[in-house]
Amino acid sequence: MKRLTAILAATLLLAALGVGAQDAPKRERGGGRALGMFGLTPQIGEKLKLTDEQKQKAAEVAKKYRPQLEDIRKQMLEEFRGILNDEQKKTLDDATEQMRKRLQQQRGEGGERKPAGGEKQ
Repeated sequence: MKRLTAILAATLLLAALGVGAQDAPKRERGGGRALGMFGLTPQIGEKLKLTDEQKQKAAEVAKKYRPQLEDIRKQMLEEFRGILNDEQKKTLDDATEQMRKRLQQQRGEGGERKPAGGEKQ
């Protein structure tokens, strides 16, 4: 059961990355938002004190590899779904859809996350 839970959590994370990747062109406009493709948080980006030029180059690198990452994510998810039974697939689909809706609600105009208070920064 613990193994199934871990696999489900990993798959949901991959699905969330896929949901985020669908909005990728919107996120690239800020340059620094590409850091997420490298597994870096905005806080780490702030600590690095990246220049605008570095942010732009990071966005270009992320854009270059995004199609490959998306293909790998899709292959992993397809293979993972192959080991699930029908009930588990339904649970995964429901959880993925809920996550997609939450992410869409959290994003404001331009694909940016809204601050906790719901106001744009």
